[in-house]
Amino acid sequence: MPNERLQATIKAPTGYIHAFFTAIDIPSGSELRIYKGEDTLQLIGLYNGTYKPMDVYGKSFTIVYDPKSSVGTAPGFSGIVQPVPMEEIIEKATLPESDCIGAIPLCSNLTVNTSANQYENTGNVNDDNGSCYSGTGSGGSVWYSFSPQTNGNLDFMINPTGSTDYDFVLWDITNGCANKTQLSCNYSATQGATGLNSSGSSNSQDASGTTNNSLVSVQTTKVYALCINYYGGTNAGFTLNFHNIASTVNIVDNTPPTITNAYSANCAASTSFTVNFSEYIDCNTLQASDFVLPGYTVSFITTNCVNGKTNSVVIGVSPSMPPGNYSMTVGNMNDLCGNPLNQVYPINTLVTPTANAGPDKVACSTVGFFGIINYGSVTLTGSGGASYVWSTGQTGASISVSPSSNTTYTLTAISGNCSSTDQVNVTVSPSPTPNLGPDQTICSGFPITLTATGGGTYQWQSTTSTFFGSPTGWANISGATGASYTGSPTGTIYYQVNVTNAQGCTGSDYIKVTIGSGVFGITAPPFVCQGSPVTLTLPGSMTAYTWNVAGTPVGTANTALTVSPTTTTTYTAVSTTVGCTGSASVTVPVHPLGTLSTNANPTSACPGVPVNLTSTAPLETYVSQTENFESTNSFTLVNGTYNKWYNGTAAFANGSKGLYVGTAAGNNNYEIGSFISNRAATNFAYKDYTVTSYCSPTISFNWRNNGQSGQAELTVWAVPTSFAPVAGTAITASASNILLGGPYFGSTPYSNVSLSLAAFSGQSVRIVFQWRNTGYSFIGGPTVANPAACIDDIVFTDNTTYSYSWISSPAGFTASTINATASPTAATTYTMTATRCDGCPMASSIAVTDCNPLPVDISVFKGKNVSEEENLLYWVTESERENDLFLLERSTDMINWVKVEAVTGNGTTSEQHQYQVEDHQFKHGMNYYKLIQKDSDGHLTEFETIISIDNRLKFKKIAARTNLLGQIVSENQKGLVILIYEDGTSERVMLED
Repeated sequence: MPNERLQATIKAPTGYIHAFFTAIDIPSGSELRIYKGEDTLQLIGLYNGTYKPMDVYGKSFTIVYDPKSSVGTAPGFSGIVQPVPMEEIIEKATLPESDCIGAIPLCSNLTVNTSANQYENTGNVNDDNGSCYSGTGSGGSVWYSFSPQTNGNLDFMINPTGSTDYDFVLWDITNGCANKTQLSCNYSATQGATGLNSSGSSNSQDASGTTNNSLVSVQTTKVYALCINYYGGTNAGFTLNFHNIASTVNIVDNTPPTITNAYSANCAASTSFTVNFSEYIDCNTLQASDFVLPGYTVSFITTNCVNGKTNSVVIGVSPSMPPGNYSMTVGNMNDLCGNPLNQVYPINTLVTPTANAGPDKVACSTVGFFGIINYGSVTLTGSGGASYVWSTGQTGASISVSPSSNTTYTLTAISGNCSSTDQVNVTVSPSPTPNLGPDQTICSGFPITLTATGGGTYQWQSTTSTFFGSPTGWANISGATGASYTGSPTGTIYYQVNVTNAQGCTGSDYIKVTIGSGVFGITAPPFVCQGSPVTLTLPGSMTAYTWNVAGTPVGTANTALTVSPTTTTTYTAVSTTVGCTGSASVTVPVHPLGTLSTNANPTSACPGVPVNLTSTAPLETYVSQTENFESTNSFTLVNGTYNKWYNGTAAFANGSKGLYVGTAAGNNNYEIGSFISNRAATNFAYKDYTVTSYCSPTISFNWRNNGQSGQAELTVWAVPTSFAPVAGTAITASASNILLGGPYFGSTPYSNVSLSLAAFSGQSVRIVFQWRNTGYSFIGGPTVANPAACIDDIVFTDNTTYSYSWISSPAGFTASTINATASPTAATTYTMTATRCDGCPMASSIAVTDCNPLPVDISVFKGKNVSEEENLLYWVTESERENDLFLLERSTDMINWVKVEAVTGNGTTSEQHQYQVEDHQFKHGMNYYKLIQKDSDGHLTEFETIISIDNRLKFKKIAARTNLLGQIVSENQKGLVILIYEDGTSERVMLED
């Protein structure tokens, strides 16, 4: 095969497939990667000359050959793909012997035989591991336990029945499975017999090693366990033989079984007990009469027998047992090696525990060094009892679990022989996998912005230290806790981000930034309002540069450029700075402004006469254009030979029609080609659209596409209206060809997405939906996949909104409507500002003149009762014009007025003057006062302000105050108030300051 990159997807037409490799020989340095499914998201196997590829079993998988930096040629690789009958794909129950704690005891050197596909999972406990073990492979393990008859060397051989690769690990489990010690392991990639024999030279063989390990020294005082794991091939079964060499030890099991614990879940009235044994019991020797409780009848509720053995039974007891102490005699049953169980077991049901499995936890999964998913472990800790049993079969208060999916674990807490249960949920959460992209070279001091995703929290770090080429000594960057970080390094540096998701799982990535003659850019805003100033800047380390527009110099050399463009303009900076030469350009979009005028009617301010303020401010607009493909299709379709765009009824999100990719108009499928029959396609559906809004224009649509990343994707582009898509040629991103959204893939249900068109405000743009499929099957002819891309319910939204504001000078009047009404009392200027939702303002002002300026400017007019004989009235003028005198008048009903006193004015003056009058003739009750001003020509001007002084307060006691509706008001209420006196009388009064 040529030494070039290959990506192929193998998919079962129906049901499942089983694939395994028969030969592999690839150049040194290259990699063969195997992914689950039809994309490259979940790596399940890798081969690079050291680690072997496992068998693949499922509905589909993807193979990627990556030559990397390897050179030369090699024969390549070959394999077999075969269908799996449906009756063989039913998931088999987890067998106890797939975990260490359920290990099958070996009684002697008799040959152990297993059948095809007898063990197809790795049990409930993550214990198939070790310092050199490569993993669980295709996932079928079985454990055996034994002890030697004498001290000496141990040998055994595992002989596969068919073409199967079996691996093994030998453990010392004397201190229990939770504290086991690895003695020997082998996961050689070579198929065939494997084990311990005299030809072995090591206790550790990896994929490149031999199938034989050296003999292991064992002792009679210890217990050992052998885990045999099916890694790849046909899983046809094996035979296991011990003592193949005359000088090695024999194995034996002569230890009788015992009851490890027995407990009832209802000790107030026990009717059943769970009884656990120290090892498997032969179900042929098990019967209810083996359990004797004097005074009670014992029966089996369940024996839990699987393949003729059990290590736990549930017995029923009748009648119910009250709390107390009892003795249960158990006998006449044997373990699998014929050792009898005879035991008198005490039962105490006086103590009731309260189980507590602890808080729910999260186990974080990560992608391992070779791309294999590692499922993190968490420690579960229970309390509330004297001993504990977990639903995994493990015992002890604390256990370690590594689930591959969300799992609920049940804790049984035992005190005496009473139990209670509690559950804890462990959620498996993938750790974030941030990708900062390839290493970069930039100019010294130039800002670089790095962005990460997938987290609830972020912490950026940096370092300049390395150890053998790898960064070390990371230090947190103060305040750098957002999804993006911008730095301006002056020397080579490494940046790292630690991303922690909402579940508390953390992932990281780092990037090397080298200082050199890299690319520089111009800092500019995304747009500018017409006529508004904008400043364009370069990094501070750039010291020698000039500016130009289409070759015409602008601005000052070596200085930031401040301009006020009236139309969209492209500015170019040419740098001659040492170490950072070249040019960069930036286009500053200009958002144009409309026109705005204002008017006032009347144009003069007269007291009591309202002024109507009007404007020509633009109104808000709400534009929406929908394409649901029901009656017409306004999109232009550009199709090649295969996997074309259609408008029809084969796929849609709503209604009865949509726009979709299919092998024909009547389906929403696409073909995956093969090596000899290519079905690659790059096809388009596009529509021209003019974006009128300068605010938040969008395009939204419903989509689905069950294709895979890099092989069958839907993308959305914005290109110039002059760009003509060509079938078979993918769009390349550039300054004018903008990727709006995608790639979209891997979804059978419809999803809705909204994309911004703000970058194209005021422009006509071509919106292009691109379908592209490039993958092909590893073997066989073209295959059909579904569904391909479908889009529906496309909505262009072009809304433009404004905020409106009137203000006055002098200040005091505001309004937030297009038109408003003011009540000026003097000359005033009113300004209307209409601010578009992009922040661009339009403004216009109108002046209102004083229709008849008052001859006197009175700033204060007040009065008060100072004694039973005197009311004091006083006022202040700020200016006077030809003022002859003031007439102060009094009234008790604001209808009939009498003169109090005439006060001589100050003629014409711009200085402040104060006046006061003492009134000794006021009436008992309410007294009202007003001022009349007389000009030197005899013209009288009556001022609007009327003040009141309550002279009845000293003569009648007020019981209550109400308004005209009879509602009680406070004593500070101003205006028209009804006073109700204690003598039953009342009167209406006008209360003023």
